Amino acid sequence: MAFMLLTLLVVYWALGPVLQGQAVAWYSWLVGGLVALVFLTVAIKTITDFKHIQVGQGSIKVRYPLILRNKAFETEQLAHWSEAIIKTKSGVYKQLELHFEAKKRLSISLQQNTEYDKIKNYLDKKYKARYKALKK
Repeated sequence: MAFMLLTLLVVYWALGPVLQGQAVAWYSWLVGGLVALVFLTVAIKTITDFKHIQVGQGSIKVRYPLILRNKAFETEQLAHWSEAIIKTKSGVYKQLELHFEAKKRLSISLQQNTEYDKIKNYLDKKYKARYKALKK
């Protein structure tokens, strides 16, 4: 979020005088355009990655509401799963990697999904045998 705010401030700094009817140097257009492109790219990536995950009854359903897309994975096709835990200055980053047959993969991180603990408990309970420890 701070990155997005910072990029908007740089765009306003570079192109703000244009809004006031003043002439700006060519490099202001270049800087403002490039930073605006970076902002749009990150914003679109953030919006399209928003997902709702539902686990249970032998399937994992992933819904991307903002791009109107649904995916369903049968848990019987789960080849293996693993959990990565990384300690950082600001806390702990956790991510589940689910690998299915036919080279399909689903990543779920604690920071991006409020149901992370529920999904991990479900996998521990039902598919502990398919857990694959990550190499350090």
